[in-house]
Amino acid sequence: MQNGSKNLTDVVNEIKVEAREFVSTRLQMFRMEMKEKVSTLKVGVPLLIGGGVCALIAFIVLNYALIAFLAALFAPSLYNWCFAALIVGFFYLIVAGVLYWVGMQKIKAETLAPARTLRVLKQDQIWLQNQARSQV
Repeated sequence: MQNGSKNLTDVVNEIKVEAREFVSTRLQMFRMEMKEKVSTLKVGVPLLIGGGVCALIAFIVLNYALIAFLAALFAPSLYNWCFAALIVGFFYLIVAGVLYWVGMQKIKAETLAPARTLRVLKQDQIWLQNQARSQV
């Protein structure tokens, strides 16, 4: 080996060292990015849970207020609270039924089979059959 040229072993070792450094750098970048994301999630997720709990409490309180309002509309009766709760409960039952029905209609309208992919595969099959016939 003359004129300062490197032998094959040196070149391979140099490539291995550079590849390790490349992978190591990328892994460090990945770890740092994931640490930042996890630290953001550690703050955000409890806030979302707290917001959800507060929203649930507000929903319950507002439903109670609606039932109390409806109970006040009925003549003083032993069952006015029961009637008010039934009205609110049936309202939510109707809303749930409508949402369920609309959701089922959307699901039934959309087939789960990948139609475009199946069409392309069918075209590929026809093309392959034509190619096989032309080769024979």
